Amino acid sequence: MSAKLRRSPVPSDHFDKNERSERSSSENRLTHDLMSSNKSLSKRLDIITALVAIAVFITVYNFYGLTRLENQRLDSLTYSVSELVNPNLNRPVVTECQPNDPKPIAWISGQRLESGYLDHVIDVFDKIGYQITYNGSDEWDVLWSHDYPFMRNFLPTLKSHQRVNHFPGSGFITNKVNLATSRLKHIPLAFNLPNDKDKFVEHSKMHPNKLWVKKDSNHRGIRILDLETVNLSASGTFMQEYIQKPYLIDGKKFDIGIYAIMTSINPLRVYILESDALLRFCAKPYYPFNSSDVDTYVVGDDYTPTWMMPSLRKYFIDLNMNMKESFNGYLRSLKKDPTFVWKQIEDSIKTVYYTKEEQMLQLTAAFLSTRHFFELVRFDFALDEDLNVYLMEANMSPNLSSAHFGPNKMLYEQVIFNLLSLVGVARTLNTKTWVERDAENYNIMVSTKDLSVNEELCSSDKCHLSCKSKDCDVCYHCLRDDHKLVLKDAFLEHNSKWNTKRLIPSTTDEESDLIKSEENIRHLKWFKGKCQQNKLWC
Repeated sequence: MSAKLRRSPVPSDHFDKNERSERSSSENRLTHDLMSSNKSLSKRLDIITALVAIAVFITVYNFYGLTRLENQRLDSLTYSVSELVNPNLNRPVVTECQPNDPKPIAWISGQRLESGYLDHVIDVFDKIGYQITYNGSDEWDVLWSHDYPFMRNFLPTLKSHQRVNHFPGSGFITNKVNLATSRLKHIPLAFNLPNDKDKFVEHSKMHPNKLWVKKDSNHRGIRILDLETVNLSASGTFMQEYIQKPYLIDGKKFDIGIYAIMTSINPLRVYILESDALLRFCAKPYYPFNSSDVDTYVVGDDYTPTWMMPSLRKYFIDLNMNMKESFNGYLRSLKKDPTFVWKQIEDSIKTVYYTKEEQMLQLTAAFLSTRHFFELVRFDFALDEDLNVYLMEANMSPNLSSAHFGPNKMLYEQVIFNLLSLVGVARTLNTKTWVERDAENYNIMVSTKDLSVNEELCSSDKCHLSCKSKDCDVCYHCLRDDHKLVLKDAFLEHNSKWNTKRLIPSTTDEESDLIKSEENIRHLKWFKGKCQQNKLWC
């Protein structure tokens, strides 16, 4: 062979090294790729694990939240149901408005409000969820006016939901001259001047031992006067017989203030605060009697409060009784019956309202409905030594400020709340729906089933599906729609009366001779029917 074709022999280990190098390089690349792949897979697994953990956490959190909300909803539902089942549940205000509903508005009207004499009124409205305004041009739901609001067409029109704290014509009750000269029982004899001047002179000559007090419509400057020096020609004044032998406690003369609430005029419904009364004692002892010292026989602004009276202090302070119960406890300790006093007082108030009803109705006729109005009046009574009762005056917009006597705050706030609850203003926060609510919502509080009475009479052949007889006029099928509305109001008042007592109508027959209108007669028959069903209505 030629040298050109001859190759040098290659050692065998040369191929092994190259192969091993290539194999090692390949293995390194594979290992690197595997490690990179494993790292990528590990990262993906970590991300997936984190996402699963977050999803599980969110699911558990949502489940817990939903469970808690459901329990709250069930608790709320349970409370609402118990509220409906138990009408006597001790909850002063039932909130019906939704969270986004605007608050109802109370318009507070009066002069010099900055002095604070209506602060308790404002506070109670605030506590039951009202906005307060002092501007009558704003939209409002309830007007609380200290002054009589019907002068000069002040309220010519009212919207269906609006309520006002005075009745048109209430002056027939609260006017001092008009009331004193009405010749009603429990009112000391009085003569209007100058019209009854001659009658007064003649009567005083026939009864020379009587003492007389001159008063005017503002009830100012009261004083026992010598008849020879009295100007009997002054207009707007009257002479009234003075109760010469008053009942005294710890040597002091006093009066008793009773808060009365009229909620309806046609038919007539009147309540009184039964739980308490305002007792005010003269600043000075009655004896030795001195007609020139009015502080001994006239209750003034600086009167002596109940808690300063030695014989009543142990009841009012030590036993924590209110003024009425302190007075009752004192009389019982003397073996006297306090019901004798309260019965006379109730009889006097009923007589006043029944007597003045017709005059008030004439003025309410200018309004389409009398359901807009309610009225708080304080009647002041004096006692003689035999515990006979005498009505001295009736106060429109009575004092409700405890600035002078702090402990009276509790009484005044209870008077205000009981009043607002009774007339439906504090019965719900959504006053606009009170007279406009649909039947389904209205039925929660009072349904037509609640109006049915006298089942035996109404199911008889005489009345069943017939209304010809007057005896059947309160059977449900004989009631007109306006009658049903009146009775629903009466039903709601009964369930919202708190510490008040219904005085008119009464299920007794004691004042039957005072009831004259057909509306009042029908109203009384319905209440007697409710009384037969449940003695709490009696």
